[in-house]
Amino acid sequence: MSLQHLHTRAVPSHLAARYRQDGLWADVPLGVMIDQALRAHGEQTFQVHSLERPWTGSYAALRRRALALAGGLSARGVRPGDAVAFQLPNWVEAAVTYYATAFLGAVVVPIVHFYGPREVSYILRRTEVSAFITAAGFGRRSYLDDLAEVCQDVPSLSVVAIVGADNRTLPAQAIPFEALENIGVPLVEATRTDPDSPAIIAYTSGTTAAPKGVIHTHNTICAEANQLGGMNAGGDRPSLTGTPVGHFMGMQGGLQLPLRNGQPVHLIDVWDPARVLAIVAKHGLAAGSGSAYFLGSLLDHPDLTDDHMRHIRHVGLGGASIPAAFTEKAAAAGVSVVRMYGSTEHPSITGSRHEDDARSRWLVPDRGRGRSRRDGPPHDHRPEKGHHHPGRGEHQRR
Repeated sequence: MSLQHLHTRAVPSHLAARYRQDGLWADVPLGVMIDQALRAHGEQTFQVHSLERPWTGSYAALRRRALALAGGLSARGVRPGDAVAFQLPNWVEAAVTYYATAFLGAVVVPIVHFYGPREVSYILRRTEVSAFITAAGFGRRSYLDDLAEVCQDVPSLSVVAIVGADNRTLPAQAIPFEALENIGVPLVEATRTDPDSPAIIAYTSGTTAAPKGVIHTHNTICAEANQLGGMNAGGDRPSLTGTPVGHFMGMQGGLQLPLRNGQPVHLIDVWDPARVLAIVAKHGLAAGSGSAYFLGSLLDHPDLTDDHMRHIRHVGLGGASIPAAFTEKAAAAGVSVVRMYGSTEHPSITGSRHEDDARSRWLVPDRGRGRSRRDGPPHDHRPEKGHHHPGRGEHQRR
């Protein structure tokens, strides 16, 4: 069911013109941007460090899989403007689904893998999702056991695909993910759709009883990626992403920014600090960005050595309170920390760069910068009423 009836807030024409003139809005659909990056860096590595579903391949191989899945979704009736939801751990199938949905010109609806059936069912109904891709299970949780409750009373839902189905008996409406990849004619290239139409609907619990959906257009989500990339919170070294890709920041940091920068993608589905440190040493990766837990678990681990610290030099922290004592501890260990503040509506409202002075980076994140003059106008975390931001999403009406 097409979501073109969801109207995003009209941006005043003079602001839209300025964003385009400054290069903040490039009028390039998300799928086209992803397709260009995957083709430009086809030899680059995409690796999932999972004990349950490991995968290693190239950008080119990932692109072929995404084009095939887009063809499968199309064969099952999913059209540009329809919503495709996925609830998956940090597996390659999450990336394939994200890219395939964007290629098709459909609307991506990411769902964090730890949401329960009540929240997921609400999201599917509220967004009128046409396709839902989930896992058979992960760790001790069985998503199949929840499927009947999740899909109940979702009349828009026509496709349900299961990752890791293996030889399990699936409900009548569900098919294995691999089957969906192979039932249609692969797309040749990404679909060009209206860059001011919805590209992503990301749900956040906020302070309300039910999750709220935030609509990002192709222009706002691409502007957001460029803003985050300009901050360069992780430095220039490829990073291991442990933040769930079903979360907005994991999706951006793990599935979008590396493509923008032509860097390898490294995902991990279970954050085991000892294993993370082993992967850091083996592949020369940065790690620890996200909430303070990720970096703290590494700094406090007995396996940490000076060799690991050669790679963990630049970290961006956010998503929760970051005590000043923690940033001072990280600095004493040789880690340059930048703090960032944002929301699902506008993930990088403020932030800083590693070249900024320590006080700006550690203690006053809400006086940090949104964009440098080179990148565009600065952002304030308390915008004036009626002010529009080039990377800001829209609340979905409830």
